[in-house]
Formats: sequence, structure tokens, C-alpha cells
Amino acid sequence: MHKHSLAIAVAAFVGFTLAAATRPVWPADLGLTTATSSTISPVKSATSAATGPTTSPTRPVLSPLFTSGEGKRYVVVAIDGELMSRHGTVVLKRGIDFARKQEASLVVVELHTPGGLGSVMLGMRDALVECPIPTLGFIRQAYSAGALLALATDRIYMTAMAHIGDAIPIQLAMGQAKELQGDLKEKILAPMKKEFATTARYKKHREDLALGMVDLDLEIPALKRKGEILVLDAPTAVREGLAVKVVETIEQAVADVGLAGAQRVDFKMTTADRLASFLSGPIAIILLIAIAIGGIVIEVKTPGFGLGGFVAIAALFLFFWANWYANLAHWMEILLFLVGVGLLIGEMTMPGFGVLGISGIVCILVSIFLAMFRLPPKGFDFNYDRVQVAVHNLAWALAMGVVAMFVIASAFRHSPFWKRVSLGAEMDSKKGFTGLPDLSGLVGREGTLATDLRPVGTVRIGNRRFDAIADGEFFERGTAVRVVRVQGAQLVVEKIEG
Repeated sequence: MHKHSLAIAVAAFVGFTLAAATRPVWPADLGLTTATSSTISPVKSATSAATGPTTSPTRPVLSPLFTSGEGKRYVVVAIDGELMSRHGTVVLKRGIDFARKQEASLVVVELHTPGGLGSVMLGMRDALVECPIPTLGFIRQAYSAGALLALATDRIYMTAMAHIGDAIPIQLAMGQAKELQGDLKEKILAPMKKEFATTARYKKHREDLALGMVDLDLEIPALKRKGEILVLDAPTAVREGLAVKVVETIEQAVADVGLAGAQRVDFKMTTADRLASFLSGPIAIILLIAIAIGGIVIEVKTPGFGLGGFVAIAALFLFFWANWYANLAHWMEILLFLVGVGLLIGEMTMPGFGVLGISGIVCILVSIFLAMFRLPPKGFDFNYDRVQVAVHNLAWALAMGVVAMFVIASAFRHSPFWKRVSLGAEMDSKKGFTGLPDLSGLVGREGTLATDLRPVGTVRIGNRRFDAIADGEFFERGTAVRVVRVQGAQLVVEKIEG
């Protein structure tokens, strides 16, 4: 592959991704979280203390989902603590996959969370919306991002001390929470409100309650005044039709949906789950891609297939495996990556203008990018927050990879190990190596054409034959010519007149 083509392609993509990663979007790339805002603001919370006539539920009393629990089982997936990394997404998606393998009739999502990053929240919400098994949200505490996860389940049950709501987004700067201001506030709130409303509508929960958790300006008669944050306790959530019933145990909630006596199976993460959770995190992704780039650079600089190639393959394998395991990467991304590798091999075996090589690089970068995020479920809007983490990770990885190139090229170039494995031997003319024969001594010499010159052929000078070319003229074999100059490995000749 042409080195200049490779450098231009990598530099252009680095510049594009670094520029895209700086766009002001919500929430994780700005350090935004949907954790409870009561820690940063004196804004009042609207809870069951609201007085006056209540708002009647918008849906009738729900009938049980099942007629009997005999011979059936349900899987409990616990979501506990802050949702600040992709770990929560991996837990939920693997838990749902576990439930399918167990042929469970119901997935119970036990929520006890103060909230977390918006990008993590959307990934977990998508998993619940796409779950092929009925879902039950068992709430111990579901603030902020946890509230959206509760809204993404088919039935909501709450313990007596549970609360749901308070999803006003806040900004995290240097570990400190700050309220959003001005245009940035509206830019972030608008898609957040749409996500909450669409999720509630999709699962047939009350949209006004969902919006009230996120919108300070929304008024809900007798429940929420303008400027208040909506937080519902268990009795109020049941009264307003958001939750089905107040229960104390998961078994009571499961019995209420018609699965009394069903076998309970708790999902527990395996070693592979924990490894995939770690390797699909942002830091691990950046390091794996950067290591792969460094390995490729070493492989290009060394003869045959060696350590650099194995390192690059191992890093890329772990990257795709972790994202596939976390249900982010699919066969399309893996196939696109293999196509890119094939194009690079084609460029190395059939040298040309770099088209195959550049196409291969683009395919590989696109496959890596697509493997780090998923499109929204059908019926949900696409927003940049879904891709900004992928853009951010890829930009950092490429930047680190470029740095690794320079480090490898400069720091290790003169090391004994590098000299043993790299293609560093120089064909110096002082050591007797020459690229082309020196034909300058033939200028002015005369000879006879051994072949026709049209305009390239062969000239005989003395007892030797040389490649010759004429300046735009055709000469017959046997014509007497004179050498006027040397052009590479050819003699430029002219006809001797007279």
C-alpha cells in the first residue's frame, strides 16, 4: 500500500472524528447525568403530599398476564447502583438472553438506582423495549434514569418505601454537578422529554406523568405545579395509574400477574459477562483499538508475519467479541471488517494506486465504529447521543494510535530488538549497492539500432545492447544513431544525418 495514501486516509478520519466528538450534545459526552437533581437544586419536589382532587388513571384495571404459574419460571435481573458505565447495559441484555435460554415466561427487573448517564440509560431502555418476553418492573428506588427503565417495563410494582421520578438532567463537570442553563438546557431537555414520552406511550403508561419527571415547566393538576420536580411515592403512583400495586416482595408481584407458584431463577453474571462488560467499556475500547493500530504498524515494519500481527489480531478479536457479547456488534459489522482486511491484502498483493488499501481502511474503521452502538428500536427517534460515545471513543483511539506510530518509529527504531526484526537494512551506494546502472559515459557515443524504434527499442553500441528511446520519432532497424542523454535505464538517441 502506498504510504502517502495510508497517511492521508488516517489523518482525514482522525480530523473528522475529533471534530465530531466536540459537538455539544446530551448527555454523556458533556458529562451529563440524569442522577437525582435534589443534590444541586432547592427546586421543590411534587410527591404524594399534593392536595386537592386526584387525576384518575388513564387505563382500566389490568388483568393478569398469565393464568397459572405451574411448570413455569421467571428470571430476576437486579439493577443496583449508579448507571455510569456500559456494565448496566451488559447486565440487562445478558439477563434477557439468559431468560430466553431458560424459556422463562417473565423477566423481573429489580430497580434500585439513583440514575446515571443518558447514553447508558438509552441502551438499557432499548433492551427492555426489544425484550421478546413480558417484563415486570419491581421498584425499590427508581430515580432519573431508573424512572425511564421502569417506564420501559410492561407492569410496574413498587415497595411501600419506593419512589419514582426526578429525571431532570444535570451536568457533571470535574465531578461536580451543575444545573443546565440557557440554550444548552433546552437542547438537552427536548430529546430527553421525547424519550420519556415515547417510552411511556409505547408501554401504555401515562405520558403526562413521564413528562412531569423531566419537565419543570409542565403542570399536572393537583399533582405538580410549575417549577416542581415530579417524584411519586408508591401510594401516589398506584393512585395515578402508573404502578399496579404496592407489594413487599417480588413473589407477591409475580403472583399478581398470574404466575403464583412459578420457579424463580436469579440471573448471575458469569466470568465471560464480567470480561465483556469490562472490555466493552470506553477505556478498554480506546486501548484495544490503539493497541491494534500499534500492532499493525509493527507488522508493516517487520518481515513476514510476526508479533505485531498477532497483537493486532488479538486486540481486534477482543474488541469485536466484547461488543458482540454485549449485543452491540452484529455479523454485519464483523463481515464488513473482514471485507476491509481482504481489501488490504489485495492491495499488498496487487500494488496499484492505493484504491484497495484506502477502501480497506475505510471498511475497517466503519465496522469498528458501527460495532460500538445500535440504532433505536422501531418507533423511537434517532438522536446523536446514540453515536457520540462511539465517535468519542474512536477519535481518542485513533489519536492514541497515531501517537503510538510516532513512539514506535522513534523510540524503538535504534533498539537492538527493532534492528533484528525490522526491515531496516539500507542499500547504501557506499556499500556497493546501486539502484540503476550508470550509463552517463555513453552520452555522445554512436551505435546502430538492433530493432525498430517505435519509439522504444534496442540500440547496439560496440558489443553491448541497451534499451533506447527516440524523442517522438520512429526509426528503422539498422539506422545509425547517437546517444544524446540518459533517461533512467534508457538511452535517448537521435538519428545521425548524412
